[in-house]
Amino acid sequence: MTRRRAHQRTPSIRAREHQRDQRAVRDGPPPRAAPPEPDAGRPACRDCGGRQELGSATVWVLAVGLVFAVLASAVAVVGASLVAGHRAQSAADLAALGGALLALDGEQAACARAAEIASLNGARLESCRLDGLDVIVTVTVATGLAGKADAVRASARAGPVEPGLEETPEEAGP
Repeated sequence: MTRRRAHQRTPSIRAREHQRDQRAVRDGPPPRAAPPEPDAGRPACRDCGGRQELGSATVWVLAVGLVFAVLASAVAVVGASLVAGHRAQSAADLAALGGALLALDGEQAACARAAEIASLNGARLESCRLDGLDVIVTVTVATGLAGKADAVRASARAGPVEPGLEETPEEAGP
């Protein structure tokens, strides 16, 4: 058997191409396929009389997105209120301690110092009074939110410790 070479096979390919071209001239161009129907390949809705449910996924995605946006807003409001509450309590504690340092100078001096410390901590002093040597203060901190939760209020009391009530390091524990 003899082996055919690559150039010997070429005429048969050319002959096939020539036959194809001859058929195209004789028969004319191949018929064009009809354009697909707009609903071709999509299953019809069972419950809607054969109509398509085009776009229903978009509505569901928008609904889920809206639910997530509402939940995120609720978490943000709760978070802002909690942070404002902690700021208010810290400001009240520090204002009471600052006022207690001047409790011996009288209520006016103690409350002026408490108001100064409260404002430095971003709070507004609402009330201040002396109960013996204890200073009792109430402060308000704005949450930055509109509506009912626009401010958070906190109170604190500070004064000297009565003799005999101090804890020793051994009693305090770890």
